[in-house]
Amino acid sequence: MAASHLDPEDQKSVGVDTYGTVPALLITYMATHKRHERRGIGKLMVSWSVLEAKAISRSIGCRAVTVNSEPDVCEFYSKLGFARAARQQDGGVTMYLDIGGD
Repeated sequence: MAASHLDPEDQKSVGVDTYGTVPALLITYMATHKRHERRGIGKLMVSWSVLEAKAISRSIGCRAVTVNSEPDVCEFYSKLGFARAARQQDGGVTMYLDIGGD
């Protein structure tokens, strides 16, 4: 994981209205080998990462988890509760999950 943030356009959707950015944790470089797809491994990795992010956020005050997804994987993250962020990367889709209410 790495440091990230939610831009002002995305803050209201997680119930935060500030003048700056909201701290987040970025899940980076996660993939399931083609041979092992459709076995729940990706869901398990993301779920574990979110649990770790929630534990870390208690110490450092993060409000969300973000991922930079390939466009064809957005539906996978959507099923896990992630939403598209307003800011986007070149060729990728930034998505986030609010972890602040737990």
